[in-house]
Amino acid sequence: MVVDRQSIKRKHVEDNDENDSAEDIDFSDDEGTVVDGIRIPPAIKPTCSFDPTGPRLIITKIVNNYFKSYADEQTLGPFHKCFNAIVGPNGSGKSNVIDSMLFVFGFRATKIRSKKVSVLLHNSENYRNIQSCTVAVHFALILDKPGDQYDIIPGSEFVVSRTANKDNSSYYQLNGRKVQFKEVATLLKKHGVDLDHNRFLILQGEVEQIAMMKCKAENENESGMLEYLEDIIGTTRYKKPLVQLSERVEILAEQRTEKLNRLKLVENELEELKEPMEQAVGFLKTENTIVYSKNFIYQKNICDYEKKLEQAEQNKNEVVETQKEFIEKINKLHGEKLEKDKVLKQEAERYEVLQKRKENLSEAFNKANNKDIQLQETMTQMNKTRKKTKEMIIEEKKKLEKLEKVPEESKKGIEECEAKESEMLVKKEKFEEEKTKLLANLRVETKALQEKKEEMQTDLVILKKSVDETKSAFNLAESELKIYVSNEENEKSKYENLKEQYKNAEETIEERSQQIDMLKKKIPATEKSLNGAMEELNQVKYRESQLINEIRKKRSYLEERRSSMQASRSQGKVLDSLMQQKRDGNCPGLYGRLGDLGAIDQKYDVAISTACGPLDNIVVDTVNTAQWCIEFLKKYNLGRGTFIALDKQEHLRDLANSKIKTPENVHRLFDLVRIQDEGVHTAFYYALRDTLVANDLDQASRIAYGAQRFRVVTLGGDLIETTGTMSGGGKSVSRGRMGQSVRVSNVDPRELENLEESIGQMEQEVRELRQRQNSLEGQINTLQPELRQMKLNYEKFTMELKGLRQQQPDLSRQLKQQEAKCKTTKADPVQVKKINRCRGTEEVSLRAGSRGGRRLAGSS
Repeated sequence: MVVDRQSIKRKHVEDNDENDSAEDIDFSDDEGTVVDGIRIPPAIKPTCSFDPTGPRLIITKIVNNYFKSYADEQTLGPFHKCFNAIVGPNGSGKSNVIDSMLFVFGFRATKIRSKKVSVLLHNSENYRNIQSCTVAVHFALILDKPGDQYDIIPGSEFVVSRTANKDNSSYYQLNGRKVQFKEVATLLKKHGVDLDHNRFLILQGEVEQIAMMKCKAENENESGMLEYLEDIIGTTRYKKPLVQLSERVEILAEQRTEKLNRLKLVENELEELKEPMEQAVGFLKTENTIVYSKNFIYQKNICDYEKKLEQAEQNKNEVVETQKEFIEKINKLHGEKLEKDKVLKQEAERYEVLQKRKENLSEAFNKANNKDIQLQETMTQMNKTRKKTKEMIIEEKKKLEKLEKVPEESKKGIEECEAKESEMLVKKEKFEEEKTKLLANLRVETKALQEKKEEMQTDLVILKKSVDETKSAFNLAESELKIYVSNEENEKSKYENLKEQYKNAEETIEERSQQIDMLKKKIPATEKSLNGAMEELNQVKYRESQLINEIRKKRSYLEERRSSMQASRSQGKVLDSLMQQKRDGNCPGLYGRLGDLGAIDQKYDVAISTACGPLDNIVVDTVNTAQWCIEFLKKYNLGRGTFIALDKQEHLRDLANSKIKTPENVHRLFDLVRIQDEGVHTAFYYALRDTLVANDLDQASRIAYGAQRFRVVTLGGDLIETTGTMSGGGKSVSRGRMGQSVRVSNVDPRELENLEESIGQMEQEVRELRQRQNSLEGQINTLQPELRQMKLNYEKFTMELKGLRQQQPDLSRQLKQQEAKCKTTKADPVQVKKINRCRGTEEVSLRAGSRGGRRLAGSS
């Protein structure tokens, strides 16, 4: 919708005088007395109540600026201290003075004989385009003195002015400050100038109008003498409160009758419910004991789990600390590895240089080594000869030492021998004679053998010398052979070693490559299996939580349905009989008990049970249905019931559907009620209206006794009516009159069986899911360490393979170099054969000589 702001502004300006009129504005909203929520305006102070000897307010002067006939600024006054009337012939300016005062005191333009405010601006030949006019009335409080003298009370002077613009707008000022007219009227009223009832000014012709008034006004829009006098006396202020009180009395009378009927009905129902109540109390006590015991068990379990959680947190912190230490070590080792890699690279370069230098030196060494081997062999022979000589010297020295000791050891024997010498000499001579005889005989007998022995000893010496020479030649040939083939064998040994290293490197590379390829396939497969297991575990847990929540909801719904079925069987004789008629189809327009047709959170149970009296009323669609129910109850003497006819509450639908702005943003109790059937919406609004719910009594008092009155109930059950009366605060509070879910009157037992069967199936599925969850957790606990080990092996094998592949070219190059070196250092086969043949000849000669020597030695 498009709004023409200029037209609205023009309309506002044209009507500005009427909006500011003292006759249409109530300036005493903050005063008066409030009785049961109805405000009674304050009484007007009588004139005689003011102190005649005290200070009083006078008008000292009026300053007009381009107002009506006054061009430029014109000052009227100063006025006499007893100035109270303006008289004079026609044309003397009485109207200008009166109009100036009326203008400042907020009268309509029509009262100043003008259609618009802009007409009040001065207009003459010399002043054609005046944009605004201002009238300022100067007030002061004075103390009267004898005669015409008076004293102005210091600081009591003030100026009230009003400015009108050419665009028909106007504004007020108080001592030069822009204010609303209400502030001006309040200030003047304090000094006895009542702008509400116009007590301070009687205009020309008004006395005649008063005298010609009718005794009493014929309708509300007219004013008679009675109304005029009531206005003067001040009793008019009671008219509106009296009307409100009359309406209130009628409403209260209806409520009293209704509550009295309810009281009688409740008394009868109370007697009927006394025994079930006692049973219910016993049941609730048992339930409380069960709940208390369960709570005790739950609290114990919570305590145990908290201890376990604390221990687990402690273990987790220890693991985290250990992990941090390992990470620090790994980072440190990684840094060291990088440094070692740099050093290794430098050392590898240095190794290449040294390797080349080694090869060069090896060639020189081999040459020198060959020469050294020859010298070593010569030196070995010399050393052997030198050792034998040394051994012979040592043996001879030992013999010499023994021989040197012989005289001393033999001294005694010598003495003994000397003693026996003579005896032995005799025997010697005898034996010498016998020896000489025997030798003579023996020489004759062995003369041929002695000659043969001497010949063989001569041959043996010659043969021994030949064996020694042959052995020396054999040893020299064998040494020469070793020296000649040693370089070739050394280089071959190096070649074989390098070949073995290269082969091992190739085999290791192939093995590690196969292992890495296998890990490349196995790690993603394991990760996929692990992720699949974890994802399935999450799905299983999510599905389990869904099923548990659904089981909880269905079980709660099942309990509610059972409670509803149980409640529908024990709602009282009146309601039970009527609901049975509905089930039988005799009363289709019956909805049920109002409290059963809605639901509210448990937090507001006490509040709605306290504030909503008609919760036990029975809701029907029309008055005819209510009448049928009443006749039915009378006919069978079943008791009495209070009914709410929905067709009579239809006028409340707009109010029920509208939202209201509440103080402190508290909830309207009606908005908190959950209703399934929108048809009973107006019944709840009829019962609750705009009742608000507060947290406590302090908040309820602030809201209930605010500028706008509200009916307020607290969560604890304290109720403040709009009249200001308060109830509640007793030992017991009303509760349980409305459930947390809408009660359904018709509960099918088969539906309950289906619900129980569905809950059983879901519980079975939960058990299966938990078994699957245990299986998946075991699988995850197995796969996770395997995956970690695979990743470690993959990194280890990759690094090892990288190192081997870096070493392989070096090994290949060294192998080729060594192979070439073996070819260059290979011994001449002809020379080797020649040396072996010579060695064999010497070996044959040595064996033959050794056999001949042994044979001669045996013969001799």
